[in-house]
Amino acid sequence: MYSSRTVHRWWNPYCFRHTLGPNAARVELHGQGTQVVAVYPGIIDTEMASDVQGTKIAPEDVVARMLDAVEQNLPEVIAGEWAQHVKSSVRMDQSEIYPSVQRVWDAGGSPWARA
Repeated sequence: MYSSRTVHRWWNPYCFRHTLGPNAARVELHGQGTQVVAVYPGIIDTEMASDVQGTKIAPEDVVARMLDAVEQNLPEVIAGEWAQHVKSSVRMDQSEIYPSVQRVWDAGGSPWARA
């Protein structure tokens, strides 16, 4: 269980922005061969999270998962119990959504433009 201190009014906009940012960067930088890996670590066992209740992930475990993702060309790292919980509530399979967005971008269009 996580304390109420882990959930703030800014949490949803913060998570939303940090989910869309890497995906937009991935689409825009694909053509130049840049790999973008989004990292969602959950609660990292650091001094900053010392008063947060719940299961935490060690910093070195996050780094190891990040390096594995780069080597395996994965789009994201979901590390830690809290991050896995949040991700499981979001129904978005990137392999289904982003190929069509990438095609529009590569053709010179803007997938972010409103129709």
